[in-house]
Amino acid sequence: MPSPVSDTRGPLSWQQRSRLQRDHERHERIVNPKAVVALPSDLSFAQLRERLAAIVSREESLRVTEFSYARDSVTYSADVELPLRQSEVDSAEELDELVSAAVERPFPRSGGPLWSVSVVTHPDRNGAPVRSLCVVFDHLVTDGRSRQLFLDELIDRRAGSPRERGKYRNWVDWQLHRYPRDAAGAPAAARDFWRAYLDGTAPDRPAGLPFCAEPHGELSGVVNEIHLELPITIADLGTAAKGLKSSPFVIFLAAVSCTIGTVSAVRDVTLRVNTPARLGGYLDTLGYFAETVPVRVRSPRLDEPDAAVRATMTAWLQVLEHQTTPWDYVLAVASPTGRASTLSRPAQVLVNFIPWPMLGGQSAPPPFRRFRAEVGTFQLIMTVSDRGRCHLHCQFDPHRFTEHGVRDFLVLLEQLIVKLGSAR
Repeated sequence: MPSPVSDTRGPLSWQQRSRLQRDHERHERIVNPKAVVALPSDLSFAQLRERLAAIVSREESLRVTEFSYARDSVTYSADVELPLRQSEVDSAEELDELVSAAVERPFPRSGGPLWSVSVVTHPDRNGAPVRSLCVVFDHLVTDGRSRQLFLDELIDRRAGSPRERGKYRNWVDWQLHRYPRDAAGAPAAARDFWRAYLDGTAPDRPAGLPFCAEPHGELSGVVNEIHLELPITIADLGTAAKGLKSSPFVIFLAAVSCTIGTVSAVRDVTLRVNTPARLGGYLDTLGYFAETVPVRVRSPRLDEPDAAVRATMTAWLQVLEHQTTPWDYVLAVASPTGRASTLSRPAQVLVNFIPWPMLGGQSAPPPFRRFRAEVGTFQLIMTVSDRGRCHLHCQFDPHRFTEHGVRDFLVLLEQLIVKLGSAR
């Protein structure tokens, strides 16, 4: 157990405070990030524990034992009891149920680590016993890249560079200095940039999708997810990006923008885009870094792929220098009304591009699933399998967006991704 005398407190990051604020004011339900991967047969439980202990001793975010919204503080402990468990189930279905329960079960905000690791023994397709590693985090202590770094080191011992593993608390201090809490009043280059870039338009304005039935209505508390395996690889996108003088990420973002322009009359759209928000020196640190920033794509020919690529590239290059800006900071300094994120959940399109290949052994998601959560945005996520194949995931509230319209949109989006990704 952690020693009270060795506990230290630090301030919440913008990301952490935003999530705690939504939980405090809206009782918003957020599912826990998770991963389920096959455990190598030659990796013993004792070896796994030894590796896990080494990671935890180094990474501050894994030793967080308390979050306090009222005090605007997070408590880091010098030592924690490893939340490592073993269990056994009789079928793959039972494993799925175990994982689903863990994903929806909230972690306590005080009293211990906000993550868990379980080694689960279960039968494979032929009935032979195999082991899977189930990792579940509270989003307050991790993001997509951190989760992947954690798995890489725990399973394959592929640790990141020591030069890029700065202390998470130091990054939080940097963030709060660069983006002060009194955002609107404090002089800052970021404030002036976002006001000029958005030019009076709302950072979180809805995209005007024709299949959005309730752009400002209440959420249902249920999220639908549609998953598509695309007939294209990340290598294909990389080759095409060279010819288009862009990047795989820009191709995906341009395809989204062009699809919006195709299904609607919109020629000026602001997308909410996930960014790593990491500095040099923290690229391999574990913690909650990821942010979202508004990217405003404008073109009178947004429905044409080539024009959409050019407009998207221009919009992204303008934002690139400011991609570490916290979303709530942008809302505070650039919203026409200055409203807080807790007071509005408009039906904006959110884009997340995750380019690093997933660790081998992770089970493919089903073509469709439904889970309990509150998601107001229309989320489009591209991931890459361990074999390099691109996957498209779409998450949406079925009360806010009609499923038939979503599926038609995804058909067009897939066609555009393949078309742009096949360019030479």
